[in-house]
Amino acid sequence: MTGGGFAGHAARWAALLIGALVLVVTVAQFPLAGLARQSVLAGGGSLPFPFTLAYAVVGFTVVWRKPGNVVGWLMLGTGAPGAFSEAASFYLVADYRLRGGHLPLGWVAVLLQPGWAAAIVCVGLVALFFPDGRLPGPRWRWFVVVYLALGGLWLGGAVGLSAAAIAGHHLLVNPGGNLVALEQPAGDAAWWGGLQNLLLPVLLAGWVAALAAQAVSYRRSSGERRE
Repeated sequence: MTGGGFAGHAARWAALLIGALVLVVTVAQFPLAGLARQSVLAGGGSLPFPFTLAYAVVGFTVVWRKPGNVVGWLMLGTGAPGAFSEAASFYLVADYRLRGGHLPLGWVAVLLQPGWAAAIVCVGLVALFFPDGRLPGPRWRWFVVVYLALGGLWLGGAVGLSAAAIAGHHLLVNPGGNLVALEQPAGDAAWWGGLQNLLLPVLLAGWVAALAAQAVSYRRSSGERRE
């Protein structure tokens, strides 16, 4: 185990807390899926639990051994919001589609469900910072700044639209557990469709650029890094 000192121990315990929450939420997905009358592997509203759990487990392991490696935190940043988002998707189906919105704390699930956006943004960063938590080169710093700004705008827009749906008592949920306003934006939510059409290609290009950088880095590496 490497990485001592107070900061290292605090990071490990923070990772342990996040990992425990992911585990609890993942286990909770099974009864929630039953409540929604869906398969726990459906992943209709977000990311299925094998994906989020795998990211959380590997992320926790990396943070526990090397707290300073940002890859571990980014993997936890993929697994945790992804797990909460999927659990929220099942709950939204159970509440607003099957029981008329009469279950408690449905609004909390509405705000948690857009966590898929944070998970997707973190996946791209994992590819860029892998394996040692360092960028392929200093020129990539501007790319990370722009990528995070666009990802934050995407997540903020999804949460803002969800909050507006709660305030306006207009909570229509599709069979996958997504708000209809996010899946099929219209009227006052039409701006969200335009925003996604602008941001998604840029974020996708970011993924491709990160993977290309990894390929170039691998070809140039040797020894331990290549292994």
